Amino acid sequence: MAPKSKPGQRMATGIYRQADGSLSIRFSTGRRNRETGNYEIFVETFRGSVEDAKKRRSKLISEHAEGRLKPVDKHKSFGDYMEAFFRYNDQRVAMKKIRRSTADYYAVTIKPYFGKLWDKPLTKITADDILQVFAQIKTKNGRSCSTDYVLSVYRAFRAAWKSSVDLKIPVPDILNDIKKMMPDPLKKRRTVLEPYQYRKLLAATDDPITHGILTCLMHTAMRLNECLGLRWSDVDFNRMQITVEQQVLKKPDENGSRFGPHKTYAAYGPRIIKMTKTLAGELKSLRPVLAVMKLKAGQAWQNFDLCFPTSIGTPIAYSRWERNKIKPLFAKAGVPPIRVHDIRHSTVTYLLAEGVSPAIVQEIAGHSDIKTTMVYKHLIANAQSEAMDKLDKAMR
Repeated sequence: MAPKSKPGQRMATGIYRQADGSLSIRFSTGRRNRETGNYEIFVETFRGSVEDAKKRRSKLISEHAEGRLKPVDKHKSFGDYMEAFFRYNDQRVAMKKIRRSTADYYAVTIKPYFGKLWDKPLTKITADDILQVFAQIKTKNGRSCSTDYVLSVYRAFRAAWKSSVDLKIPVPDILNDIKKMMPDPLKKRRTVLEPYQYRKLLAATDDPITHGILTCLMHTAMRLNECLGLRWSDVDFNRMQITVEQQVLKKPDENGSRFGPHKTYAAYGPRIIKMTKTLAGELKSLRPVLAVMKLKAGQAWQNFDLCFPTSIGTPIAYSRWERNKIKPLFAKAGVPPIRVHDIRHSTVTYLLAEGVSPAIVQEIAGHSDIKTTMVYKHLIANAQSEAMDKLDKAMR
């Protein structure tokens, strides 16, 4: 058995053992500090094997040679880094690479929870520091937050940390250690709306707009805010397809608009979804309904060309719609309540279960990464394994 290494022990060229068991990767940048005259040293904390640390060091040296990294400023704090990330997001908003709401979400999510780390030197940030933040996340009334919410905070932090290359600011290599300790979204149970439950919901509603929205969600895997932003000009009955371009925003943007490009528009542009015959029939049946609504509204009607508007033609506020329309509908239909977003999960799950190519499902759902689509593939496989285990036990 190999002797245990001691803190400070040199494990390989430019790799040293630290007191907490992690490794310290170091190399000279080749530049002298003007104040001290010493060569500037790049330092990164790494958790893993010495062999993996060697590979990481080689990669960092290559990135430095290409000008993608700059020396670590030992006086730079965690807060300095995050402020640089926020400024970077402002630039991306100006370039229309991300939405303003996304940039704001990162800021309002990261600042409150990671405030205690704001003044800590960036080079001293560890996985334990970040995990401790996640463990202490509470609701306003002091209760523990849901796994979904903790994961959303984790994703905001991960996005910031992964931007280090774009910011040209090296950060400690801690994401893998954090990921191992976070709830695994692949194992998280997503609720699926069964076809018979979907039919019960449709039968229980006497509101044609709600009926249409549910049909659209189930037959397209669209996000709710995309569905509520669907215009008649986006519907092509001749080609039997829908073009997804915009979505309803939670709140008006800086120009006062209630609409913005859909989630992955900046990267992929408009999304084309072929219509089912059922959905086409549903949309056609809404035409006379909207004509009557327009007559009743009179001068109050605002023409946004929406397929699923309010009684005066304006976009539906989806949180209010879910609260006032959908939750009571589930109770009326006798269907266990789920999130509206789970209807999207249901459609994706059905498509994959029927053998549709994950690449095609990715196009339909508008997933930016096929890994997201494959989550559902894994869930189907896990569900099948559990079902067969139950069958095996029952047959003994």
